[in-house]
Amino acid sequence: MKFLIILLSLCAATLHADTQTSSKVVILKLDDFSSRADSPTENWQRVVDYLEAQEMAASFGIIGKDITRANPEFCKWILAKQEAGLIEFWNHGETHGRIEKDGKKVAEFQDTVEAQIASLEATQQLAVEKLGFEFKSFGAPFNAVNADTATALEKVGIPIWIYGLRSAARDGGYTGAVLTRTHNMEKGTSNPNFEYFKAQYLKKQPTGPLVLQGHPHGWSEERFQEFVQIVEFLKSEGYVFQTPSGFVAGN
Repeated sequence: MKFLIILLSLCAATLHADTQTSSKVVILKLDDFSSRADSPTENWQRVVDYLEAQEMAASFGIIGKDITRANPEFCKWILAKQEAGLIEFWNHGETHGRIEKDGKKVAEFQDTVEAQIASLEATQQLAVEKLGFEFKSFGAPFNAVNADTATALEKVGIPIWIYGLRSAARDGGYTGAVLTRTHNMEKGTSNPNFEYFKAQYLKKQPTGPLVLQGHPHGWSEERFQEFVQIVEFLKSEGYVFQTPSGFVAGN
C-alpha cells in the first residue's frame, strides 16, 4: 500500500510537470515601463486599462532610475497593481544605459560581474524601499548580457530570468527559472504587427510558454490595435495569459 501511494504521488507530479510544459500560456514581457512622477504615460495607461478590462495578466519591466522619481502616490499605485496580481513588475536594470569601455559601447549587463551585481542590488533595494515589494523576475536592457549575467542573478537571488539563455544559465550556475525567447510580436521596437506575428506562429508553434516582448511607450493607437489583434488571435487559439511568477509557480 505504501509503495502504491508513492507511485501515485510520482505520477501526479509528472502529470503536473507535463501540463505546465505543454499548456498554452502567454507571458507578456512589456519593457521600459514609463511614467510621469505621478502616473503612467497615456500609452501605458491604455495598456493597463485594457489588461484590467480583459482580466488578463502581463509583466512590466521597471528601470531603477525611474523608480527614484516616482512620488509616494504613484509608488502606492504600483504596489496596488502588483498586489492585485494581474501585473507583475520586474527588474529591468538600474540605468538601461551603455558605457564606453575599451573603445566600445557596453550595455549594463555586458559589464563585469561586480558591476552587474551592483546594478541588480540597487534596483532591488529601490523597489523594496520605494515600492514596498521585491522584484522576483529580471529582464536585461536591450536583452544584452554576457557570461557573467547568470552568476550575478544567482548571487542576488532573483528567481526568474525573462528572455534568459539556458546555456548561459547552466554555465553560470543559475538555479532559477529561465523563460526563453520564442516569437516576436513587434516588427522592430515598438511596432506590434499582427500579420508578422501570425506568420511566425503558423510556421512554428511553441511547445512551452510563449514569451512576447513589447514596448508600449511607443505604441500609438494604431499600433496598440495591432497588439489587440495578436491577443485576440491567441485567445482564439486557446492561450491563457500569466505573469512570470504565476507561470513558474504553476498558478
